[in-house]
Amino acid sequence: KYLARTLAQQNNMVTLQWIPGHQDLLGNPLSDTLARRGSSSKFHGPLPSIGIPRSLCQEKIKKWAMDNLNNQWTMTDRYRQTKMLISTHNKRNTTWLISKGRKVVRTIIGVLTGHFGFKRTLHIMGLEDSPLCICGEGEDTAEHFLCSCNRFILARQETLGHYYIERASLRDLTWKQIKQFIDKTNKFNNDIHY
Repeated sequence: KYLARTLAQQNNMVTLQWIPGHQDLLGNPLSDTLARRGSSSKFHGPLPSIGIPRSLCQEKIKKWAMDNLNNQWTMTDRYRQTKMLISTHNKRNTTWLISKGRKVVRTIIGVLTGHFGFKRTLHIMGLEDSPLCICGEGEDTAEHFLCSCNRFILARQETLGHYYIERASLRDLTWKQIKQFIDKTNKFNNDIHY
């Protein structure tokens, strides 16, 4: 831990990589020899000595990685659109999404990032004359679509439980709910997607 922290403080990237045992990969025979020597030597330190299970190490590494990812996500000032819908890693949403086909994944990711057939994005790219939604009440963005577009007020009530949704409440929606809302609105079946 101390070495990894020291290296990280010096702006070095530390990567742990699994190398299959008993392979003639560079450095592997030496590490096998050192491991055998270490396991056969007497324990030095306070007794009793208690080993820790591999699963505990894996759990700690996974927790460290998730904490690091969530910290980077929180600290960055980029990805405004996506951060409106995703506050931290959510295993349930991720598991649900990767069980779906490519079209569903593409649509959900497009809505979460705001880069999926919304007129504002297409206008910025020079592919639409106006960023305004067909409803005329605001720019066609993911936020407008999910929260307040009057064209989808009944679909929003049926699938999300409210006629209008506050921006702060978007993070409470599951991706499955967002998919149900998208399906109910039929918005992306006729629009152009880039």
